[in-house]
Amino acid sequence: LLCTGFSYLLEYRKINLKYFTEFLMKAQAIRRVGAASLDLCWTAAGAFDGFWEMRLGPWDMAAGIVILEEAGAKITNFQGGPVDVRQGDFVGANPVLHRTMLDVIRKTKIK
Repeated sequence: LLCTGFSYLLEYRKINLKYFTEFLMKAQAIRRVGAASLDLCWTAAGAFDGFWEMRLGPWDMAAGIVILEEAGAKITNFQGGPVDVRQGDFVGANPVLHRTMLDVIRKTKIK
């Protein structure tokens, strides 16, 4: 069970919709709560198995990332590197699922 959100910017909604479609074919379901901070906390608590999102602000993600890391999740940018809260694109999940989620993101054709 995955969760995500969509940017207010149309160009990033279109990109994330491609990721959403790919994940939908591989996951049991995808939820949209509407607040990244809640998505991250619920992922840390085990209600969701993984999270990805694009173009979040630092205020949307900083505290949730710390909580998710403390719960043992792996969190990276879409390239598998350290998260830069000024960029806002990242994936968070348990280490095994995280690898799979990164593979889906890397293989998704974005034009």
